[in-house]
Amino acid sequence: MVESNSRAVGESSSRELGYQALSASILKARASLERIKLNTAATARAIENINRNLDAIEQRRMCHTQNELVAEELGAEEELVQWERTQTVAPILARILKVIGTNRFGGQKYTVSWEKEQLVLMRNSDSVQLMRASYNSEESHWEPVERSELTLDVVQHMQQNAQRVEQRLLYLQQEKEKSRSNRSQELSL
Repeated sequence: MVESNSRAVGESSSRELGYQALSASILKARASLERIKLNTAATARAIENINRNLDAIEQRRMCHTQNELVAEELGAEEELVQWERTQTVAPILARILKVIGTNRFGGQKYTVSWEKEQLVLMRNSDSVQLMRASYNSEESHWEPVERSELTLDVVQHMQQNAQRVEQRLLYLQQEKEKSRSNRSQELSL
């Protein structure tokens, strides 16, 4: 009887420690989210959704195991990371297609295309779709249509390409100005 009571107390104490650790984890996640907030309304709404998810996780913690809760928290954080990466990569890809003047461009590593007003990024090596997003002009941001799989390496690769595209644009503009200047001189003679 005493052994049964001490086992029950031990399990209850262990469960309470698990809940306390989980509560600390949730508080830490909330603090992290506050630091991540950006000044755009779209980001604020995304963070609001994540906070709602965290509140729902907290309410369901009595029904779930600690591992299930940790998985849900990581999923919410990953969703925000992918949303932010989409906001970085999509404008770069759209600009590249605009500069090139086409709806599809295949590079060595990636292929980007417009498909039914959606911007799609594919990895060439295995034909995996990394991003599918559409532009929300009312809220001035990109919305993932399907879950993105953008890694930090992909984001950095696209940012480097953005610099090259901007340099190319500047070069083309300078050449256009030179051409205009030359034509003006020819006309004035």
